[in-house]
Amino acid sequence: RLFEVTGVQTCALPISKLKEELDSADIYIDSTSCGMKPLEDVVAIPDKSYLRPDLVVMDTVYAPRQTKLMKWCDEVGCKNFNGLGMMLYQGAAAFKLWTGKEMPVDFIKDVLF
Repeated sequence: RLFEVTGVQTCALPISKLKEELDSADIYIDSTSCGMKPLEDVVAIPDKSYLRPDLVVMDTVYAPRQTKLMKWCDEVGCKNFNGLGMMLYQGAAAFKLWTGKEMPVDFIKDVLF
């Protein structure tokens, strides 16, 4: 149904198929809690051989700011992002719902980044 609504192709895979899929993917988004307390040393993929320099990786974790997955990405040369930007804009949407006003996104960006 997500494809029907957004036109974006997504998939959930058994770990045995993940390497094959990542080999042809442009973006990998890890939306697990791996990397967050108490899972700081846990990564959802088995090892950094699943990564390659031209893969863009987004780890939705924002604390810590750099997870083990992101460290692997730096070692391999992947462009990677943490979840702070996502948190910022989710917060802005919630702020608007609760207050009816626009959140000062630029001010909060300065505080976060």
